[in-house]
Amino acid sequence: MNLQLFTKWYAKYLIFGIMLLFLLIVPILKGPWVGTDPFLYHRLASDFSFYDSLSYGGRIAAYSFVNALFLIPAPTFLITVLPYILGIISFFLLSKILSIFIEDLRWRNLSLLIISLSPAFIYVFSFYNSLTLAIFFSILGFYLYLNKKFKYYLLPIALLLPFCNPKIALCFYIFLFLYTFFIKKDRKSLFIYSLLISSISLLIYYSLIFFLTGSFTNFSPPLEGQFLFFSKVLFDLGSAYGLGLFVVILSLFGAINSWSKKYSSPFYFLSIGIFLLMSFFITEALVFLSILLAILAALGLIKLFDIHWSSYQYKSFITLILLLGLIFSSISQVNHLIDSMPDKETLEAIEYLSTLESSVVISSPTNGVWINFAGHKSVIDDNYLFALNPEERYNDLNNLYYYRDLTNSTNILTKYNIKYIWIDQEMRENLWESDTEGLLFILQYTKNYYTMYNRNGIQIWRVNRDD
Repeated sequence: MNLQLFTKWYAKYLIFGIMLLFLLIVPILKGPWVGTDPFLYHRLASDFSFYDSLSYGGRIAAYSFVNALFLIPAPTFLITVLPYILGIISFFLLSKILSIFIEDLRWRNLSLLIISLSPAFIYVFSFYNSLTLAIFFSILGFYLYLNKKFKYYLLPIALLLPFCNPKIALCFYIFLFLYTFFIKKDRKSLFIYSLLISSISLLIYYSLIFFLTGSFTNFSPPLEGQFLFFSKVLFDLGSAYGLGLFVVILSLFGAINSWSKKYSSPFYFLSIGIFLLMSFFITEALVFLSILLAILAALGLIKLFDIHWSSYQYKSFITLILLLGLIFSSISQVNHLIDSMPDKETLEAIEYLSTLESSVVISSPTNGVWINFAGHKSVIDDNYLFALNPEERYNDLNNLYYYRDLTNSTNILTKYNIKYIWIDQEMRENLWESDTEGLLFILQYTKNYYTMYNRNGIQIWRVNRDD
């Protein structure tokens, strides 16, 4: 195998074709409905307002509203095609950025390939989620920052970026600060202006929300099980869009071979170190870390290939294994997204729920967004920021689930005016050990409830208030 392929004029376009193929698989086989983000932003875009009448029974819409704003012209169409379009534009922007920093064509094209096949890139641009616009604006913003002619176009992006994803905005400004401090000191004033625009606009926005809600709440339910750092960072160990194992191996090899230049490239190595530490607290930092390590991994692959080997066949075999390892992470990410919730059965339950008279539905917090999409009010969902009494609702939910006390359950159902109860297989597996525990016992052995929907492990019960 010869890496000279990556020096050909058509190499970038071949990589582009591979990237297109991987980004198309999920929309074709799964559609745009992956996770909860598409449901949330589609619903908000269809009836845009700064008040959400469905989540938590009614609340200030303290979401990343720009993500919904961009879908307003045609929510169903844009939620399908926009990630793909932004992924294509991001690919060519990254190509331009890499050409500024990397002269070696092999290194540049290999970096582009590894970035395009990374679990993070596939996650961000395979479906519309909270990272899609934010990462696109980050890439576009950095490209404009590098371009002397268009550098001030960064300022409108500085206004929008925090409202796409505040955590991505934080990562972007840390990266921009390091680049300005170590390399582009003449951009210091532009960096300060853009940071001020983002900070002031975000401060005004959240101050207004605080004024309207009267309190700041960002409840986080307790995590079950032992926290493992590597399972959060490495995609192959369970991270949603973490680092591929083979990228980490190759980047370590690249770091070893370029460590002597660490003092001449403090920006690059310091950026990797900071984002690695940040990923422990902010998962979104993994996207930035993934791009940076891809460049180092490409260098590692080149250095490994350029080493004098006693056997050409052995050299080709090792290189092929490493490249296949990179592709394996990409295929695994695609399969993971295709198999992710909601599955076909959940979509059918959402569709059925949408035919019922609008009311209040209780279920697990992760189902709350789907309940809202069906046109019903939820007692709780996993958008906890500035929510109405999330901790109290979470505790009430647990009391309802775990106790076989009819009076207790009736009081909670009456408190939130609940009409429907959604029980699915995941809830059964995580909350109860048998059908005679807690809420399941009450639902089956009292006359206050009856089943309206019972298919493929999903049940929707109606609360009978007449008895």
